[in-house]
Amino acid sequence: MRDGTGMVGRILFAARCGTKLDYDCKKWRLFADILNDVAMFMEIITPRFSRELTLPVLCLASLSRSIVGVAGGATKAAVAQHQAKNHNMADLSAKDGSQETMVNLLALLVNLWMLPRIANYPDLVMPLFCVLTLLHIFANYKAVSSLEFTSLNEARLRAVLQEFLASGQLLSVEEGNLRESFGFTLRSEIRFGLSLSNLKTEEDLEKMSAAIKLKKKYLILLKPGQVWVFLSTHSGSRDALQGFLTGLLSMNPGWSKVDPSTILEKLEIKGWCTDRLAIQTEGFTFSTFTET
Repeated sequence: MRDGTGMVGRILFAARCGTKLDYDCKKWRLFADILNDVAMFMEIITPRFSRELTLPVLCLASLSRSIVGVAGGATKAAVAQHQAKNHNMADLSAKDGSQETMVNLLALLVNLWMLPRIANYPDLVMPLFCVLTLLHIFANYKAVSSLEFTSLNEARLRAVLQEFLASGQLLSVEEGNLRESFGFTLRSEIRFGLSLSNLKTEEDLEKMSAAIKLKKKYLILLKPGQVWVFLSTHSGSRDALQGFLTGLLSMNPGWSKVDPSTILEKLEIKGWCTDRLAIQTEGFTFSTFTET
């Protein structure tokens, strides 16, 4: 049951959140580290539960471990790709493995020194575990915060846009990464790359028909509490990014006068990469008419 729960959890998590791991690797990397500590905590306290609760707790810990395996491994590859500035992935992977082995070796030496000293004081186990866990989470938070991605995912784009609308200044790559939020949202107010099956009213169909005839790269529709962004098959990464940025600006009527293309040009000057889309879409596009 425990192993099967972990296997099913791994499959379902990869199917549901696999794409997000690439775009929000810092967020998911931190999530994996915290969830790993939670799974470890559940395994430590399992003997304190009754016999009836032991299996459910172990299954829950196995499920957490499986999610950690997927999220941790995938985000580690994304971070390594970012760090391989000279396209030296093999060299980077080899040295990363050596560094991890060195850390484990040092941890083993610390364990050999510490365990005999706390073996007779079982009450110290949980306080010591809590202290080390907090240090571990803090260290991982500082580690992911130090990464500087030049691509604009949703969290970095929101941070940059908020600063621009507040002060008229655009954040640099370093500043934008430092202000990136690591929080999770249950539902985004922007639906990006929708299917045409969402068009139900005659007004929406007319707007889409006009966008197709004019060969627009994207179409923005304002809905109650949401912004719908439809993408053309001919839209590149920069066009899609501009469409998402336009959707963000459309959420506030006071921002409608801001030109998205001007913001993108200024972002490029600041060192941001606007030719790579780092925002997840729903995977649908609409085709435009072609002349024959």
